[in-house]
Parts: sequence; structure tokens; C-alpha cells
Amino acid sequence: MANQPEEAVYAAGVFQLETSTLALGGVGGPANTPLLNLANRTAYLKSHMDALEAGTVIPPTVAPLNSPALTGTPTAPTAAIGTNTDQIATMAALKAAADALLDAAPGTLDTLKKLASAIADDPNFATTMATALAGKLGKSGDTMTGALVIALSALQLTLRNSNNTADSVVEHTRFLRGSGAGVRAALRSVRGATNAVGDVYLTFLSAADAVLQQYTFGADGKLLLPTDPTAALGAATKQYVDATVITQIVSGYRNLKIVSADGGTSSIITCAAITLEGAGGVGKRFDSVNKTLNLANSGDGGIDTGSVASGNWYYEWIIGKADGTVDVLGSLSSTAPTMPSGYTYKAYVGAVLTKSGSAVLVGSIHYGNMGYRTATPLPKMISGSSGNVSTGPRMAVAVADYVPPTASHILGIVNGGGGITLVAPNNTYGAYNSTTNAAPAKEETDTSGQFCLALESSNIYYASSGDSRAGLYATGWRDNNL
Repeated sequence: MANQPEEAVYAAGVFQLETSTLALGGVGGPANTPLLNLANRTAYLKSHMDALEAGTVIPPTVAPLNSPALTGTPTAPTAAIGTNTDQIATMAALKAAADALLDAAPGTLDTLKKLASAIADDPNFATTMATALAGKLGKSGDTMTGALVIALSALQLTLRNSNNTADSVVEHTRFLRGSGAGVRAALRSVRGATNAVGDVYLTFLSAADAVLQQYTFGADGKLLLPTDPTAALGAATKQYVDATVITQIVSGYRNLKIVSADGGTSSIITCAAITLEGAGGVGKRFDSVNKTLNLANSGDGGIDTGSVASGNWYYEWIIGKADGTVDVLGSLSSTAPTMPSGYTYKAYVGAVLTKSGSAVLVGSIHYGNMGYRTATPLPKMISGSSGNVSTGPRMAVAVADYVPPTASHILGIVNGGGGITLVAPNNTYGAYNSTTNAAPAKEETDTSGQFCLALESSNIYYASSGDSRAGLYATGWRDNNL
């Protein structure tokens, strides 16, 4: 018995045996034809399966295992971040990995190109930075050597200690360039248990770090003067000026004028500007003073204590408060008036006289330190013939009724009275016609003239050979308190 002669051909159909088909076997016999058709188909299919399994034939719609060329949009399972296998990486896995790498980086650093630009495309950036940092000063525990040159537009360097509240700790120092060669200044602030804000010291140093000069400022910002000897008033030295000297120069005024009407009790006091003295000799300026002093009143604008009386010199003051309030005051004291409540500043400005037998004023006008009588007739101090104009003696004439005790000079008129009349500050001057020691003021015959004598005592001295017309008349004074 033999096998069918098979071929790997896929027959178009399988032969069907009919009732009339001869049952003839053998090769090509009709009885074997259906079996041969099926055998050929089986051989065909087996040859293709073998080719597929061997990989020698790949259908056009199937991708090969080795280097397949896929088309369309193939998909695969998405691997978790951190997967380290041969699993296919999908686009979703790649995006998740990229997002994890960027980790919300800013837009200026979210690509390698931007990162490279940020480090100036330096492939050795780490080495470059390490080299640069090696030459920098550490924030803690480092030491500088050699000359340090700092170029700052503000010309200052601030150094701070780590503990700004410890006692006697330098809080900061600023170095400033000096005008001299090699000169510099150090400004430092020191805190302490008793000075929470801290005193400030400004020290000028030479190139060799020697202290040239040091100034100390208190916590209130005021310069603290050293205890150097007080400079004498008018000294042309570089000594410090302290309060001892300031108290000697506190006074000053401009356009001071006082008008006192004859027979009244009031004086109008005006002054463009004046410095009033307060506690400790500290001065305060007051401007545009225009006040009326009425001795018939009490307190500011009137008399300090008591009531006005006849035949007295009353001293006039401008007084002020710390808030700038200004007023005037009358007093029997030329040095220490009784101040009204709230007034702490004062300055003496003049003196007025009340008439004998009447508590009203003798008319006068003051300009600065000069006082002039305005009441007429002028008071006659002495008249007629008296003393000896050639050999002396001269007659002492008291000035108390004509000038205040604060006066340094007396002003007046001398009248010859048909003879010779002399007036002098003391009794040691020579004869009227002396060429070496003549009296300061002299009038002859019927002439008259003015005199101004320095007061060496409470008297001036008079001699005249004239008649009853001869004499002295008081016109005013210079006040030594101004």
C-alpha cells in the first residue's frame, strides 16, 4: 500500500463523490481525490505555519518581533515612575518622568538649554565656583590678611557683632575716608547694661592707627564735651565752648525801644528780636515784641509784687515761656524779679522813675541802653556860683534822683551863667584853664553844652563862677545792665 502523492497546494475545493462516480482507487483515482484535496490543503497550511513559526514569512498586517515597523497609534501599558525593566516606555511614562525631573522648575530654568545659559555655558561650573568662593571671606570665624580696599559709593562699611544686646559690645563700625593722607575715621556704637540705646564714638585715626581725635555722642544724639578747661570769653583758641561760657553770651537784642508817657503808669516796650535767659543760662530767642507794661497792674504785664509807689526806680523786663509766649514785667529788682507762673525766661531792658509825691512816671524814652528824659522842664541838679573853678574844691552833686543805680554814665547840660562852669566825674581835675588836667566839660559866659560823664561814684563834681543861671540839668543816662 502506498501514500497519496501530497502537494502543499490549497485546492480551490474538495472533490465530491457522486452516486455515479466509479469507486476507482490508486493514484488519481476518483475515490482518492477528496482525500488528496484535503491532504494538499493540510500540507499547504502546515508549510505556512512552519514558515510563520520559523519567522521566514511574516504577514503584511503583522509586525515582526525583531525590529517591527509599527504604524498608526500603537499602545502599551504605562510603566510606573522608577520602573527599571525592558518594558516598553509609553509617551505617558515619558511625560511623567520629565515632570518628575523638572519638579515645577521656573520657566527660565525648565530646559537644559536654559540651565546651561544660567551657568554661562561653563562645563566646569562647579570648579569655577569653588575657586571663586575660596577667595571670599567667611561669615563666621574667618580672618582677613593684607590691605583691604573697599570701594563704596557711600564710603561706609558696616560690621555687626552677633550679640547686639551684650554689655560693652561694638555694634557697628563705619570707616570713612579722611581728607588728609592716610587719615580715616571709625564710628562705633556701644551697648551696655546702663545704655540700652548706646553711646556713639567718632574716632579719627592716623595711618598708623594712632587716635588723632575722638568725639562721643550720647544716646540722645548730642555731642558730649570732654572735661577740658572752660575757655575764657573771647579766647581765640580751639578749646571747647561749654555752658559756662554760653551763659556769659546769652543776651542780645535788636531795635529795643521803650516809651513812657509823663504822668502815666504805662510804658510801651517794643523789640524786633531779643534773647531771654532761662535756667542754667540757656537762652531762647523771641521776635516781634510789642507789649505795654502798666505798673498799676500786677503780674505779667504789670508789677511783680506789691503796688507802685512814688519816688522809686522800677526796672522793666521782657519775660517769656518755653512755648514762645512773651510779656513784660516791672520790678523793684534789677537782677531777680519775681516771675509770674509759667514764665522761665527773662531779660532786663530798662528803668523808669516815678515822681516824688506821686506814683506816676517821669516821661522818658529808651533806645537800647540809652535812656532820655522827655518830661519838661528838665530837672536842675545844681545852680548858681559854687566851689572854685581855679583851685577847688568842687561841689559834690548826688545823681541818685536823676539816673537809675544801673547807670554807667550820666547825660546832661552845663550852663555857664555868665561865668565859668565846670563838671567832672571826680574832684581831682585841675583849674578851668589847665592844659594838662582840665575838667571834661566846661562852659563860659552865657553858653551851654552837653556832657556825658562816666559814673565813678554816686556823685559828680561841680564848680561855677556864674550867676543863678549857671547850673547842671540832667537829660539821661547809659544803662550798664544792657
